Amino acid sequence: MSYSVSILECPNCAATDIRPGQSFCHWCRSALIISDFSSIYSMDSDTYQEYANKLKSSENNYASNGMHGDYENSLGMTYLKLGNTSLAVSSFQKAVESGIQNPETYFYMGIAMLDRKRPFLNSKNTVTGAMNYIETALNMEKKGIYYFTAAFFEYDFYVMKHLRPPKPLNEYLENAKKFGVTQNDLKMVFDMMNCTVPNELLMQLK
Repeated sequence: MSYSVSILECPNCAATDIRPGQSFCHWCRSALIISDFSSIYSMDSDTYQEYANKLKSSENNYASNGMHGDYENSLGMTYLKLGNTSLAVSSFQKAVESGIQNPETYFYMGIAMLDRKRPFLNSKNTVTGAMNYIETALNMEKKGIYYFTAAFFEYDFYVMKHLRPPKPLNEYLENAKKFGVTQNDLKMVFDMMNCTVPNELLMQLK
């Protein structure tokens, strides 16, 4: 999951010399729109809060530039990292309603819906809804971590309860292996879910 800034200029001061790897404008320190979670994952908690505050203070700038969906997506990712899953779901939902075409939005919407509890401890309706968002992300982009997370949802909710999964678990795992899953991907996603990666699934990636 590579870093991606989805604007070519700062919406606050109109600076155009935005450098790769920036989350803040180096001129006015306004928060920049991001399109994937890994670009803010390594920031510390204080920086996350600063990012969220600056992002919210510039909402009108993003909206006037036709970037409200990107704004809500960035805010949702920040709330998710801060552990506020209800606000994350709300922001991701607004991004979805805006018509955003970013698979990360849909994927992390599914993650946020679990409310930092493993699928086993969630209701079937919640797990089904979350899986629908992950499937939407997969329809937009094939990523190993998306497939592996879908496999985990099915394994933890259905297999661990001795229920038949809606789709063959092996299909998700084979595709996870095919499209590649890194240790960084696993740590990032399972940290957000507050879950441990099952060894039974890890073994099938080898």
